[in-house]
Amino acid sequence: MKSIKNLEMQNHISELITIDNFQAKLGNDEDVSVIKFQTDNKSVAQDLVHFIETGCKFVLDADNSPAKNQDYRYYVFVEVERD
Repeated sequence: MKSIKNLEMQNHISELITIDNFQAKLGNDEDVSVIKFQTDNKSVAQDLVHFIETGCKFVLDADNSPAKNQDYRYYVFVEVERD
C-alpha cells in the first residue's frame, strides 16, 4: 500500500461529513459513533480506510462502500467509541 501524499486527496473527498446518521456495527449506538465521509473515487476510499485504520488507535473500525451511491460517490464509514 502506498503512502498518502500531501493534498493527494484534495478535491476527491466531500466537505460534507455526517455523524451518527448510521447504526454502529461494533456496539450500541449510545457507545459508538459512526462518522461518514464521501469520495468520488474508489481508490481514494480504500486508501482513506487504510490510513484511518492504521494511523488512528482510537478507531474501532473503518470501511468503504463497495459501490457508488445515487450521487456517484463512495461512502467511508468510521466507528469510534464515545467518551
